Amino acid sequence: MKIAVCLPSFNEADNIQNITKVIDQGLSLFSATHPDMYAEIINVDSNSSDGTANLFLETKTKYPKRSIVINKAAGKGKNIFEFCSYAVSHNIDFCLTIDSDITSIAPEWVTILLTPLVEKGATYVTPIYERSRFESSSTNHFAFPLIYALYGKIIRQPIAGDFSFTRQVAQAFASSDLRTNESIQRYGIDVFMTITAIGTRGTIAQVDLQKKIHAPSFNKLEYMFPQIAASLLLTASSVLFSKNIVKKKKTKANILPSLNFAHKESAKAMRENALTILKSSRNNDWANTRLASKFLTIAEREIATNGSSLLIPWTDLLSCWIEYFLKPSLTTKEAERAGNELLPFFVLRATNFWFWAETVDVESVELAITKQAKILREKLSKVRSNARYK
Repeated sequence: MKIAVCLPSFNEADNIQNITKVIDQGLSLFSATHPDMYAEIINVDSNSSDGTANLFLETKTKYPKRSIVINKAAGKGKNIFEFCSYAVSHNIDFCLTIDSDITSIAPEWVTILLTPLVEKGATYVTPIYERSRFESSSTNHFAFPLIYALYGKIIRQPIAGDFSFTRQVAQAFASSDLRTNESIQRYGIDVFMTITAIGTRGTIAQVDLQKKIHAPSFNKLEYMFPQIAASLLLTASSVLFSKNIVKKKKTKANILPSLNFAHKESAKAMRENALTILKSSRNNDWANTRLASKFLTIAEREIATNGSSLLIPWTDLLSCWIEYFLKPSLTTKEAERAGNELLPFFVLRATNFWFWAETVDVESVELAITKQAKILREKLSKVRSNARYK
């Protein structure tokens, strides 16, 4: 049995040695019950300027390491594709990808992520984390509800960053016609992986990794979201249908109790900027004018009065957006336009939700997120009636 762990990185000198040691310890724990295991740790680096690759190689480990530096890397996605090509060509049986900026990782993560593959026949494993109520907006308000709405798969963290999968799934990633798309080569990689895995019709499992702490991503949200949105559209347009099984481990609400809203003032500024953009922009041909106007009126409130204030308008807009753009003939240019045009609406949905989430308990936050997904699925029944989504 051959296992490879990928640590994609770009300027992660502060954490690369720690995470490499933790992964090495995790592989040792897993080998205690799987003595036939061969494993290696692979750092695929985007030509970091801070010596990340050298620090990785200098780290003492029990298991062999390999450094792959991509001189003209586009981003994390390109690193993942490079790793998957390596895994396929070297007959790796089981693959793990772990974000290199995670500081809350424990050695047990390796066993937790590998066990469903090795012992239970799963082909793709996604985590369930406990996250701040002021994070994961692209997951909570976009990727999670849309994947559920289109495929009926409750995958709570479809853009988690930390996954495990079989060689067959790695082959599907590495051979995809979308592997050269720039959005997918950057921050669109995670949602591409999850939807592509759905398309392989294997078994998807979810495992509880508890708390996830990593480098803050709030300041990159407006940069990341259009890439995630474009990637979802392009990938979903190519995935015809799915009959796989998602196994959901029962967990408590995956929202941390902390009310630390460190970026609150920045969120207010982001919200005001989105309002300005929408007030000054022409109507989008995909957005129903009445619905867009209603959304904007409600979003102008300083703090959402309750968890459902933007729920219906947001799911209405998402329905219009997906029905307009989701098609087999979707071009890269159209997908990029779609992501950019949805961005200000998404920013208002996310920031208003944060302001409301500050006033309620964790169960209410999680309930609002799951309710949103269920409502969107009902609204997209017309899209699912297409044979591609049966």
